[in-house]
Amino acid sequence: MPLYCLHLLEAAGRIPGMPVYLDSPMAVAVTSILRRHSDQRRLDAGQCAATSREVKFVNEIKESKRLDQLRFLSISVSASGMATGRRVLTA
Repeated sequence: MPLYCLHLLEAAGRIPGMPVYLDSPMAVAVTSILRRHSDQRRLDAGQCAATSREVKFVNEIKESKRLDQLRFLSISVSASGMATGRRVLTA
């Protein structure tokens, strides 16, 4: 649902368009499951497609750590455990 909320904010012009990274292997897996079971979700197919059109899925630790090096505006969506485990926590 956070990805859909970000999509709505961008579509309404309330936030600028920018890369969105889903930096959580569990969230990436759940998103994949939800895509396969369209009859079990609240959003229709068009809403789901719009939600994840610009999202970059991050599964590997190396990819996650590379996000720390980005020098442009972006959004990282992750779970709280990823921050306390140092995967997305930055100095």
